[in-house]
Amino acid sequence: MSISPRRSAVVTAVVLSVLQTPQVANAFEYGYLVGGDIIQSDNIGRRPTNTESDTIYRLRGQLDMIELNPDFDANLSLSGQYNDYVKNVVFQDRGFFQGAGNLVWRAIPGRVRFTVQDIFRQTLIIANQNNTPNNTQNTNVFAAGPDIIFGDPATNSAEVGARYIRNTYEVLPTNSTQYLSTVRLIHNSSPITTYSANLEVWNINYDNKRLIDSRIFNYILQLDRVYPTGNLSIGLGYSVLKREGLKDASGPLGRITMNRQLNSASAVDLSFVSQYSDAGQYFLGNAAQLNQGNQADNVSPGAILFLQTLRFGYNRNNVFGSQILTLARSEYKYEDVTPGLAFNDRNINREALLISHNFSPALIGSLDLRFAQTEYLGSNRIDNDSSPRVWLQNFVSLNTSLRFQYTRNVRQSTVDRNSYTENVYMVTIEYNNGIVNNGYAPNGYN
Repeated sequence: MSISPRRSAVVTAVVLSVLQTPQVANAFEYGYLVGGDIIQSDNIGRRPTNTESDTIYRLRGQLDMIELNPDFDANLSLSGQYNDYVKNVVFQDRGFFQGAGNLVWRAIPGRVRFTVQDIFRQTLIIANQNNTPNNTQNTNVFAAGPDIIFGDPATNSAEVGARYIRNTYEVLPTNSTQYLSTVRLIHNSSPITTYSANLEVWNINYDNKRLIDSRIFNYILQLDRVYPTGNLSIGLGYSVLKREGLKDASGPLGRITMNRQLNSASAVDLSFVSQYSDAGQYFLGNAAQLNQGNQADNVSPGAILFLQTLRFGYNRNNVFGSQILTLARSEYKYEDVTPGLAFNDRNINREALLISHNFSPALIGSLDLRFAQTEYLGSNRIDNDSSPRVWLQNFVSLNTSLRFQYTRNVRQSTVDRNSYTENVYMVTIEYNNGIVNNGYAPNGYN
C-alpha cells in the first residue's frame, strides 16, 4: 500500500534483542545503502491472461544501526523505496517503507529490564491470492513491557514478565490488543546448561466485536545448551486455546532450535515449532527475518491458528563462493474466530538453493532457485510456485556495485485464475556502506 513521505518519516521502529550478558563497553555501529533499479516485467499484474508489461524506475535506501552499552542495547533497521511505473496502467506510482527495531534497557542490571519492540512492514491482505501491490497492506506490531528476575541468575532464579502488544492493519478490520504474561522457573546446572519451566498466557482482544476474543495458555519445559560450536534449545509442552462461547481447543507444543558449526566453512541449523499463535505473535517471532522473504505473509490476520513448521538449513562459505540449502514444511490450521468468515487451512513445502561464485574479488555470480507447493485443505486447489533467479554483480569500487538480474516467476495452480508466468529483468546500481542484507525479495523486484 502507498504511504506518504511524511508518514514514512514519523514511523518509528524499535527492537528486541534480549542479551543475557551485559556489555562492558560502549559500541555503536551503523551501515547504510542507497540504490536505484530499472525493472522490466512482462506480466506486471501476475495474471493468467490479458498480461500487461511495464517498466519500473525505483529508488531505495536502507539504514541499520546498533548500540551496545552497559545500560541498554538497541538495534534499528529501516528501509524504503519509491516505485515509478512508466505506464501506470496496472499499478500507480507509490512508496513503501518497512522497519524493525529493539530496545532493551537494563533498569537494574541482572534484576529488571524493559523491552520495546516494533515491526512495520507490508503483508498480504488475502493470503491465498497472488502477491501484487494491490494485495498488500501496511502492518504494524508494537510490544513493550518489563521482565523482573528474582533469586540468583547463576544458579536458581524466577523471571516474571509482561507485554502490551498492539497489532494494527491498514485494510483488514482485524486490529487487536494483546497482553502477554510469562513466568519462568530457571535452574542453571552448569555454565552451558539451563533447565526451565515456563508458563505463557496470551489474552487477545479484537477491536472488531464480530471477532471472538481468545486466550492461549502455553505450558513449556525447556532445555538450553550453549556450546563453543553452536547451541541447542528444546521446549516441549502443551497449548490450550479458550474462546468466548466456543469449545476449548488444545494441542502439543514444541519449540526446537539447533545450530552447529561443522567446520570453518560450513554450518547447519534446524528449527521446529508447534503451537497456537496469531499473526502478530508470528511477526514478532520472525522480526530478524524482516528483509529475507519470510513466511509471515502466509499467516492470515484476525485468526488463531495451530501452526507447525519444520525447517532445515545448510550453508557453506569459502573463497570461491557459497552454497545455502533450505528445506521447510509448514502446516496451518485455523480456528474459528470470525463468524461467517472461513480461513484456508493449508500445507506448504518449500525448497531453496542459493549458489554464488566469486569469479574475481570484484565479480560475483549467483543462482537462486526457490520452489514451493501449497495445498489448500478441503478444496482441490494446489499451487506450485517456482522462482529461479540468476544475477551477476560487479563491484566497480569497494562500496559501489552494478548488478544485472533475471527472474522467472511461475505459479501453476489447479485453479486457473491463480496461475501466471512472469519474466523480470533488472539492472541495479548501488552504494552499500556496511549493510549485510540488502533486502532483495525472492521474487526479484517487490
